[in-house]
Amino acid sequence: MSLRQSLACALLIAGGWVVSPAIAQNYNSQNPSPVAQAAKTVNDARLVLKKAQLEVQKVRDKTKAELMLKPQWVPITAEMNKAQNDVTAAKRAAMNVAHNKPEYMAAAKERDDADKVRLQASATPAAGSDDNKVSDADLVTANNTYITAATTMKKIEKQVMIDDQPLNDANARLDAAKAKMAQLDAEVDESLKTDQAYQQLQMAVATAQQGVDQAEQQLTQARQQMAQQAAQQRASQTHTTSSSGRR
Repeated sequence: MSLRQSLACALLIAGGWVVSPAIAQNYNSQNPSPVAQAAKTVNDARLVLKKAQLEVQKVRDKTKAELMLKPQWVPITAEMNKAQNDVTAAKRAAMNVAHNKPEYMAAAKERDDADKVRLQASATPAAGSDDNKVSDADLVTANNTYITAATTMKKIEKQVMIDDQPLNDANARLDAAKAKMAQLDAEVDESLKTDQAYQQLQMAVATAQQGVDQAEQQLTQARQQMAQQAAQQRASQTHTTSSSGRR
């Protein structure tokens, strides 16, 4: 840069003609667009709603835990836990059956062999060596084989899970236990009907939900207005350009 150019730049900076990126960023943060303001309002409203919902759930969980200690619910809770454990064990056994099927093992080998080609294609070859070179056609074939084999493995697992009778029986027991536990939820509702503090928390959730709905509506309106302004600006620029071209 010449001495003259350096002096010119210095004068511009001293005169305030050059705005640093930090200053511009600070200006933008202090003067957010209507859309940015509306989006922030939506986020804030959602946080308020989430907090209100957590407070409601906290009271429900406490009431439910207290009810579960009553004698009539102790055996049902034990039944639920046993059913969940049975389902987990049955799923594990069914998966072992699937993984030991010859067709599954064959698909797994195809997938692993194809994956080796994919890894080789993505590896960085040694200097002056073509050992890691994989043609585009071979890579496409490997990708297709990998996807097909993985899909076959998933299908086998899914079918074994469907056909496994011990697993089906365990799921049936779990569903029955869940149905009984659903009655506990109804008892929780009944217990909290006269709880004034809980009713106020529910009202807070409803109010917070209204705040979210209104904020989202305002955000939609702000975006629509921004889009309309942008369209009007483009139309104005096009008209100005057309007028200039006719002169």
